[in-house]
Amino acid sequence: MLGSIRHRGPDDSRIFTAAQESVFLGFNRLAIIDTSELSMQPIIDNSKRFTLVFNGEIYNYLELRDELLSLGYHFRSNGDGEVIVNAYHAWGDNCFHRFNGMWAIAIFDSFERQLILSRDRFGVKPLYYSRVKNRMYFASELKAFSRIDGLSFEIDPLEINYGHLYPSALPNTIISGVSKLLPGQLLRVSQKSLETQFGRWWNLPNEIVKFLNDQQETSDSLDTILESSISLRMRSDVPIAFSLSSGVDSTLIISKAAKMGFSTITAFSQGTSDLEDESVLASQTARALGVDFRVSNLETHFSLDFLLQSIYALEGSQSLGVGVLAHYKEIHDSGFKVVIEGHGGDELFGGYESHYRRMALHKLLRLHPNSWLRNRRMALALNGDSLLRTASVLSKYLKDDLIESLLIEIIKVKSIPRIRHEIDVMLKSLGLESSFNPLANSELSKTLGFGNYMLLQDFSYNTLPKILENFDKLSMAQSLEVRSPFLDWRFVLASFSIPDRDKFQRSSSKQLLRDLMPKEVPNVVRRNSRKLGFAGHPSWLLSKPVQELILDTSNSRTFRDSPCWDGTGISTEIQNSLRQQDGRGLMKHWGKLQLTIFMEAFAGAKL
Repeated sequence: MLGSIRHRGPDDSRIFTAAQESVFLGFNRLAIIDTSELSMQPIIDNSKRFTLVFNGEIYNYLELRDELLSLGYHFRSNGDGEVIVNAYHAWGDNCFHRFNGMWAIAIFDSFERQLILSRDRFGVKPLYYSRVKNRMYFASELKAFSRIDGLSFEIDPLEINYGHLYPSALPNTIISGVSKLLPGQLLRVSQKSLETQFGRWWNLPNEIVKFLNDQQETSDSLDTILESSISLRMRSDVPIAFSLSSGVDSTLIISKAAKMGFSTITAFSQGTSDLEDESVLASQTARALGVDFRVSNLETHFSLDFLLQSIYALEGSQSLGVGVLAHYKEIHDSGFKVVIEGHGGDELFGGYESHYRRMALHKLLRLHPNSWLRNRRMALALNGDSLLRTASVLSKYLKDDLIESLLIEIIKVKSIPRIRHEIDVMLKSLGLESSFNPLANSELSKTLGFGNYMLLQDFSYNTLPKILENFDKLSMAQSLEVRSPFLDWRFVLASFSIPDRDKFQRSSSKQLLRDLMPKEVPNVVRRNSRKLGFAGHPSWLLSKPVQELILDTSNSRTFRDSPCWDGTGISTEIQNSLRQQDGRGLMKHWGKLQLTIFMEAFAGAKL
């Protein structure tokens, strides 16, 4: 298993073995904090009771270390791993509340003979697990499970067809028999019986309500919290880079870091043959801040082989990740192991155009609550038996990203409780617990307001979880760690305390973040509202080698006979797009093609 994910930690590799307990903890190291041998994992605490392996960083480890020293604990290393294992000895599960960071943690308790798995608050770091016969396995990527005897490594059709609805609310993965630990979740596994016990050490909706109730006692401003978050995430014993696009989030973070006095800041952006790529405005920001600025050309990295590398890294995701992978390769090849980025800003402050369309729809429904019921076909669908038929009819009238908002409004209508029940049944059939159901808490919706409630769903269940998953896999494929200051739990809670009127009634999207930018940021960048990104363009799918790959994949038996989609019909659509040189048409089915290519890379894997 370790060999298949060695890219996540190429600096060293080690396995802890306890023969009597039949326990094996493996670790691939990407040395960032205390790069000496003393911080190599697995790490055993002073009492010899707890053994730790973990992926991620605990940014406030220095403060926790001082606190533990005052309690009489001793340290051999200067890293955060030894802090974690001693913190667990001192405070048990409560230690996770003290951590400010991102992590997938595994601790073996030799006294209780149990394994404890913990995942960070927002699921920045992935943690997968599977029980096969009389063994429990866990790893940071799905491909590690392809090496396990007794696991068929087959696609789960239910997850392919429905898992995208709430990707972070479900423990399911695309691989049957492999689950993921959810954000803020704990899992205990008995060594003797493999009996599992789940728990939630962090629940974001509950924490938001608690924060709102205690807000009068909170004096720190959003600006102060962000600067603290950036300062913590600059802790490293290796050089740190910054991603810099033309957008608000990365510009704010790097400009803050520059004004805070951090020296030798290096920013990376991407350029293309398009004159309006990200690097044009990013270069203006870099010059104004006086930071080192480097631009890579996307086209120089693009090849069939590099595309296949991105597919292997993404593990069946729907995204075209070759552009992001090229960006991370440039940073890694320049000698960096850490990059700071702006993930979470859009979901916390309404950065997507869809947010404003959904707010407009909500306002329309509130002012004219019965107008959308006047259409006879909609009325028939709403009174019918099938939620899927309802969604199908609605899709003829609305853009896809408006359907969910309208369905939220639908289930609030007391005259049609059958649809509310049908949604609950569907969610339960997908293994969705009520506490993870973003549609279930109407009181929270009233407390937050529609806008913040909508953002909470995108932050917790919709867009951000998949972004974090994809960017973790693509960055770690290049042995690069991504840190995101907006995902400091203090900043997240403070963000959700800001009322809708201040987030959505401003002249520009994310105006609150724009207002936090130092005066040195050029006005043309401060006012920019275009979103370009590093993902790549559908036209890249039209190169001859890629077209041949697409044609071969769509004609393969694996693709055509898949139980997850209509292989024959979709193959015909793909061939039409190839004939018409329609890159966007190919993108419509790219996720299915990518999933097929990924699964065919493993002997015996089934789709």
